[in-house]
Amino acid sequence: MTRIGLIGTGDVAHVHTAGLLTNSNYEIVGCYSPENCRSVIMAQRYRLISCSSPEALLKYADAVDIADNLPETMILAELSLKAMKHVFIAQPDRLSTEQWQYLKKLAEESGVILQSGTGYMYCPAYEILSESMQAAKIVDIRHQLVNRSDPYARLNVELPYDFDFVTGILQTGISKLDVKTWTKSENLPDMLHCRLECDNGCTVNLTAYTVVEGEPRLEFTFTSSDAVIRADIFKSVIEKQYRTCDRVDSIILDAYSDSAIHQHYLQNFHRAICNKYDAIRSIDEQFRNKAAAGYIVDRIKQLQPASSSLCAGMTRIVFRRN
Repeated sequence: MTRIGLIGTGDVAHVHTAGLLTNSNYEIVGCYSPENCRSVIMAQRYRLISCSSPEALLKYADAVDIADNLPETMILAELSLKAMKHVFIAQPDRLSTEQWQYLKKLAEESGVILQSGTGYMYCPAYEILSESMQAAKIVDIRHQLVNRSDPYARLNVELPYDFDFVTGILQTGISKLDVKTWTKSENLPDMLHCRLECDNGCTVNLTAYTVVEGEPRLEFTFTSSDAVIRADIFKSVIEKQYRTCDRVDSIILDAYSDSAIHQHYLQNFHRAICNKYDAIRSIDEQFRNKAAAGYIVDRIKQLQPASSSLCAGMTRIVFRRN
């Protein structure tokens, strides 16, 4: 059993706490929040021990779950890794690629696991696709984002999730990527088109764009030698079109649930702590996908000329994995 300390008191922290309390692989040794009064309230609700400092929490924990999107996330993760504790960061939005690389180095030096969550892996559509789509030759991704925040910040968060989804299903990694088109305007929504090549020979075309109003949408199309499968992630619908006969199957899955996905990530975190190979592999690929996404964002920032708010065209950017 892994003794885990919980950091945070927000919505995700409540989801994690409820899941951890019913998971026989974990024992919650206490909770902490930079705002101590919130930690006390959290502890009273779930009958936990409220710690007045992160050091007090780390004293009794084997692992730490940083569940909130905190300004102190980097400091808390660094402190925990240096104390040789496994670290799970549920909401990695604030961390840059450079910070992730530094934390990964600390984890390797300390011999512990560092993992992040909140992607789209383990949703109902992922579970179905991972059973049959390893042989896909072409994957098309259309990701609609709502234009409510810095587009670069959103891409830093969403691109790794998209890459995790695809590479997890294909059981491969990204070997090369080209940024084909980047359109950015102060008065118009943003659009990004990338082409990725994977180690197994599969080609991935990604189009990410913002809309002024509406809801996020995420659709994947997997084309293999015998079928074309279209998956709407948030609607939890899969359509399979057979290429060898005139037949189309539609599957309506269980509703998409952030809560269920969080619990799958925590389960995988425990399996990685127990040194399960496939769990370790998924974490390694996760870091490579974050690096690929960071590379894209850094380069499209460089493509944005100071004299104009619009940059578009067939700009070729190649990312090669070491």
